[in-house]
Amino acid sequence: MKKRILPVLILAVVVLYLCATGVSGVMIDREISEFSETLAQYDETIQVNRLDYERGFWRGKLHYDMEYRIGAGSEAEEIISGFAGGIPERPVVIPLQGKADVRHGPWVGGGEGFALARTQSVWHLPEEIRSWLPDYPEDAPLFREVTTMGFNGKVRSKITGTDYDGRVAGPAIPGDVEIVLALSDWGGAVTMNDRFDRIDMEISVATFAATGKEAGGASGEIRFEDVVCRMDTEKQTDLLWTGDWSLMLGMLSVRGDGSLVAMEQIVSEFKSVRNGNTFDNRLRMAVGEIGMDDLSIGGALLDVSLDNVDIPAYEAFVRLLDQDTLTRAEYNEAHREKEKEIWQRFLAAGPVFRVNSASLNVVSPDDITGNLKLSYPPSSPFDPDVPAVMIRHMDLEMGVAASADSLKRLTRIYAEIESRKHEKMYGQPLSAEEIDATARRSYQEMMLIFHFMPFFQVSEDGVSSSLEIKDGMIIANGQQVMDVESFLNSL
Repeated sequence: MKKRILPVLILAVVVLYLCATGVSGVMIDREISEFSETLAQYDETIQVNRLDYERGFWRGKLHYDMEYRIGAGSEAEEIISGFAGGIPERPVVIPLQGKADVRHGPWVGGGEGFALARTQSVWHLPEEIRSWLPDYPEDAPLFREVTTMGFNGKVRSKITGTDYDGRVAGPAIPGDVEIVLALSDWGGAVTMNDRFDRIDMEISVATFAATGKEAGGASGEIRFEDVVCRMDTEKQTDLLWTGDWSLMLGMLSVRGDGSLVAMEQIVSEFKSVRNGNTFDNRLRMAVGEIGMDDLSIGGALLDVSLDNVDIPAYEAFVRLLDQDTLTRAEYNEAHREKEKEIWQRFLAAGPVFRVNSASLNVVSPDDITGNLKLSYPPSSPFDPDVPAVMIRHMDLEMGVAASADSLKRLTRIYAEIESRKHEKMYGQPLSAEEIDATARRSYQEMMLIFHFMPFFQVSEDGVSSSLEIKDGMIIANGQQVMDVESFLNSL
């Protein structure tokens, strides 16, 4: 009995797999048709001439013919015009043409496992750009792409780029200047759903270095290493996307004019979260060691946030920025009232701006610190013509502190830099005694300035200040100083 059942089960599995493969082909055809329609409506910079699917049983072919148009005034156009020696007379169009083999699911292989389909493509360098890279291998692709489509319509594309190490040419580059570009181990991945309202992306570059050298011998270089950029975003409205963005660099260096400035372990993280009709934002930036030649400090941190941002006010502000720049004559009362309405709505939500933490590691961690909180109560009046009205009603808390050791170290670095300037101008650096005297004098002058600055406390340990504006009163270092009205009148 068992011997008769086994062949039947095997046959059933084969039939089911064949049916699933056939159904996958039909589903792929439908998904690509819907994707083509959505893409054409989603972005006006992309023109879809052809995007259709030639369905087979096990496999199929995807035919694509699209054009990507560089928008006028965009950052991409500025980059292109820089190499081309001016803004192109016609819109720059990058053609995307070709065909790709598509393997039907449910098992697509290639390390992707179960999916609706998988395709592999090779994208070549556009001719408009190839002339700028004369050492680019003639038959080498720009990148290779593997795209997988899930059963839920989600599409994931992974690209692996081609390394380049050679010259950069262009009309804007003088004949006596040689620029060499090194780009290695670059690639990325992007995942989006079938509605284009959820996008995850990651881009990585092991090394990016641009070196320039003049015929006379002067040279310079900018170098990035271990770059990783990530994005996980969700569309909230036509003008608002929320989510997480991050940029990490293992090292950034700039060399030129005989000096080197380098920063290590750079991290920038941004998070945006929607809360009903408002959204909150937080930005954190951290840098490891910061060096200039043989001078260095430990690093820096900045953590800021802006909460309770009114979404309609934000959208109105974005639309205002997108409008053409108005001349002074065109800027009439109607536009002024529009700006005032936007600010009133923005402030009515009770936005709160914070510098949660700002620190500089000069000698030891957190030896220079700062913080700030600025809020504006929703019920407070607003008049852009009278800034004093906002000052009277806002709430402010801020504090700064710096240790004496960190300030002495900064003035010592300043004296070392002055010595190098002296050497360039007169052929000889300052003596050790002169450097010591410059650092000591600079520190004394700095402390004297702090001593006469209002709201600052100066001691042998360093300087500090704590300032509050609350309920119309100015409070410095825990003591009420005066009311805001008197302070404004004194100005």
